[in-house]
Amino acid sequence: MGDSLAEAKQLFPTCYSIEIAEKYYKLAKERFKSEPSIHLLHGNSAEKLREIDFSKARSAFFWLDAHYSGGGTGGEGNCPLIKEVGYIASLPIEKYILIDDARFILSPYQGERYCDIEQLFAILPPENYNVIIQDIVISVPANARKIVEEYCLKHTSSSRRKIKSKRVRVIVKKIVGDL
Repeated sequence: MGDSLAEAKQLFPTCYSIEIAEKYYKLAKERFKSEPSIHLLHGNSAEKLREIDFSKARSAFFWLDAHYSGGGTGGEGNCPLIKEVGYIASLPIEKYILIDDARFILSPYQGERYCDIEQLFAILPPENYNVIIQDIVISVPANARKIVEEYCLKHTSSSRRKIKSKRVRVIVKKIVGDL
């Protein structure tokens, strides 16, 4: 629990994570209790995002899920992604957005359970460069477009169809250099 957050703290001076399931929130709180740069919020991410103060930020990096988490991880019914992205798009800062598990929104529309790709692309920041690669929706400001395009060109041959998280870390590190 919290491996992505542990990795993120190596790249960013301040990290926020929102967990809807109380069990996992408590586990993360325990794991990161001595990390002053990590801030954990408990609750619905579409609502809790509004509690983060972006007033002093020039830019922010967001890692979101394209689906709600059911079962023991929390969340039932509809996906908060549209509300999350809608709020993020309204922020007066540069927005770097990566949305994991794009396959859920690329499949046929499933009602409130997942949004569909047209809904999502309609609300992504229009000033950003938006693309889907390796099961991830990427939305970045124009100054990071070249980095993302080069990454996409390098990793789209038919022999490289397998998703590798190490490759995603490479692009995140390159984008972070622009922040």
